[in-house]
Amino acid sequence: MGEAARAFEDHRQPSFLESLPKPKAVEPVDDRSPWVRIHPTSPPPMMLDLQLKSGRILSQPYSSIDFVDMRDAGYLQIGFMGLMPTLITIEGRNLRELRGLLVAGRIRSIVQSDDRDCDRGDDEPVIDKISIEKFVGS
Repeated sequence: MGEAARAFEDHRQPSFLESLPKPKAVEPVDDRSPWVRIHPTSPPPMMLDLQLKSGRILSQPYSSIDFVDMRDAGYLQIGFMGLMPTLITIEGRNLRELRGLLVAGRIRSIVQSDDRDCDRGDDEPVIDKISIEKFVGS
């Protein structure tokens, strides 16, 4: 071993990073919220998942979001401008938090609420309908 390598070996300090806990990839799921947010220390997701009542899951890339339009607390539109422009309309109530998290890139998936769930309070967010419109050029 050379003298320079021995000098570095003699003065090596233990890493403080090994003692830190590793961050969780996803926050614990809140069954009352119709969306799944990512952990604050996680990188933004590449895709946004939309889970419909029928069981269909549509994934759209965050990089294709062109606009997010909120008319009131119960009507939100997301415009995706990729190879096939798509307009997603979300209708429900108390969707202001969803809009804020969406424009910050902190949402992993949005889940359409079940019609049979009548236990939600008036102040809880609910997604009643997700509409998908694809625009095909001619």
